[in-house]
Amino acid sequence: MKEKESKTEYVDCYSDRYRMCLMPLMILILLSMTTFFVYVFTEVEDFWPKIFSAAFALCSLVVSAREVLAEFYAYSAKSRIDKDGLVCTLLGKYVKGMTWDEVKDIVCVEFKHFGPGNSPANYLLFSGHKLNAEEKDKCIKLAGYKNDIIVVKYSHKLVDRINEIHEFTFKDEITRDGHKKHPLSR
Repeated sequence: MKEKESKTEYVDCYSDRYRMCLMPLMILILLSMTTFFVYVFTEVEDFWPKIFSAAFALCSLVVSAREVLAEFYAYSAKSRIDKDGLVCTLLGKYVKGMTWDEVKDIVCVEFKHFGPGNSPANYLLFSGHKLNAEEKDKCIKLAGYKNDIIVVKYSHKLVDRINEIHEFTFKDEITRDGHKKHPLSR
């Protein structure tokens, strides 16, 4: 990577602010599932159905808490990119960071979100090590757990601003039906 003079001091971006809007809906759905099973627990008088509904209420609460926390950590992290490197924060608190010397791999990946109607989304991964195929495939899930991976939502505007600070090229290309060759593969 070659250092360049920056026209802007820094760039702030979220991992995926559009998908953060789905979190309140998911919270409502998952809490309603838990509430339903708690209601069944209070209304049923037999022992085994009561145990069954209590187990389902507990499981749905645990699964919903894990899902909401994973989405929160994955999509609400904010990254500041400047001439010194990248800093990732969550609710204003430092989570992780890298200098440009520590960045070993910058990859643009396409991530297919779970569920019908979800279109694939493109992300930039900044990593402190060379990413393998499995890490590229699970980029969003690993972003909150690995200290040397920072994920941001891909945009041409963001890449142009990053190129003002640092010049880089992608080794990987995004190729989808109906799309041209990736514009950053030079």
